[in-house]
Amino acid sequence: MAARKRAKAMPLLEQSWDGTADGKARFHKEALVVLRAVAIAAGLGAKDHEVRSNPMGPALAGSAYLLADGFHLWIDGGSRGDWGAREGGRVTARKAAHRKDHAGSGENVSLDWELLWDPASLVEVLKLEGVIA
Repeated sequence: MAARKRAKAMPLLEQSWDGTADGKARFHKEALVVLRAVAIAAGLGAKDHEVRSNPMGPALAGSAYLLADGFHLWIDGGSRGDWGAREGGRVTARKAAHRKDHAGSGENVSLDWELLWDPASLVEVLKLEGVIA
């Protein structure tokens, strides 16, 4: 079976959620596209991972998750914060024994938002940080 490849350009996820329902829907759609591309770049097959999202409440953009046997990666879309101020999103990863291991192992690793635009580079950083073997 030939390796899967990503043909299209990555969506440029906005780091600061605009606070609208349309912005939230756009964040979740684009974040799932990015996480699927990361799974492909990491060489994960369809049965080796899950990609999903949680929209959370009205004050949060929510989060999107790549859960794999060995590591978890998630994108937090940000929030409105105190007094309506917008707070930017975060990208975090950690080792995990399996995809249902929600406690994980080791420290969380914060990643640069811009790595989301280049899944192959993101995977290399995860390897350098020891998140992916």
